[in-house]
Amino acid sequence: MPIKYRLFQAIGAISLIGGCVLATIQARFFLFAVNPDGWLRAGVLLSGVTSIYFIYVGFRLLRFGSSPPPMLLGWGRILSGIWMVFSEIHIRLRPAANRLKPSNEVQAAGMYIAFAIILSIGIALVIWGASRYKGRWLFATR
Repeated sequence: MPIKYRLFQAIGAISLIGGCVLATIQARFFLFAVNPDGWLRAGVLLSGVTSIYFIYVGFRLLRFGSSPPPMLLGWGRILSGIWMVFSEIHIRLRPAANRLKPSNEVQAAGMYIAFAIILSIGIALVIWGASRYKGRWLFATR
């Protein structure tokens, strides 16, 4: 087998192991967390979906041994965009006590501009990933 196929299988194994480790951490937190709030539960849910994505990609790369056929949705783009949007909204609606605070109006304006840019990039990633859907089954390949 050429080295290219072995490389894809190695990436698939790393993705599979990473997804399983992340899922184990999230399951442990979900079972043993003491009084988590809604933001924490949403973060755990999003991390769980990300771990499922890593496991799915790992199985696909191990199964095909080469570049697998593309999925109907860009799940990686969608998850990246959702993470960006979630983190920015979380920072704005529930700021941490030790968060950096602007010392003047220019820094405050820069922080709001960075917030708007990151939020718009996240929304654009979600739209870009979902624009590949043509009305067929979500997990099928082309």
